[in-house]
Amino acid sequence: MSSSQPFITLDHITVRLPNRLILEDSSWKIQADEHWAILGPNGSGKTTLVRSLLGAVPLRCGKIVFDFLGLNSGDGQFPPLEAIGHVSLEMQQRLMEQEDLQEEYRDYADKEGEGSTARVVIFSGILASRPLQAEDEARLGEVARLLALSPILSRPIRSLSTGEMRKVILARALMKSPRLLILDEPFEGLDEMGRDLLARAINRLMTEPVRVILVAHRLEEI
Repeated sequence: MSSSQPFITLDHITVRLPNRLILEDSSWKIQADEHWAILGPNGSGKTTLVRSLLGAVPLRCGKIVFDFLGLNSGDGQFPPLEAIGHVSLEMQQRLMEQEDLQEEYRDYADKEGEGSTARVVIFSGILASRPLQAEDEARLGEVARLLALSPILSRPIRSLSTGEMRKVILARALMKSPRLLILDEPFEGLDEMGRDLLARAINRLMTEPVRVILVAHRLEEI
């Protein structure tokens, strides 16, 4: 039975893209005790819907109410960045591109090193908004146990498999203890073993207080 307390409410929204409107007059309510999956083929608007929750695309009309924080985006307000975690293939690609650039800098400066470790990448999400604090190391321990990441924390990310790197990105998002976690096609590009390991990690995660929205285009990924 669903809780009567809403978590997020989308009230008759229409999203404006550069050349068209999408998700016209869409309404959706997430209850406080629910996880959701968004299914649909490529190009159906799944990622656009996610970006609207992140405040990355404008609404033509309607409003998004973040009930869990008492914020109403109809008034131009969105939750702070740490309230929503986001994991996607594009995010992983950007981080690897940044690592490639850092590797070029190291080569140019004739500095030896194996590159950024998983621990460094996981902490980088926090460092983007504030300095590290004493409790961050304890939080890393919690997240590493939850996702079974402890054995790879000291390894350079260049040595990780795609599945291991996806879990590192997930850990990076969890370090800020978000209330909502959006997983946008998290199984994309993974082999069977990688999908299985990530699925187990997500199942463990869904027993935590965080609410999960899983975006997928194949039913078997749920």
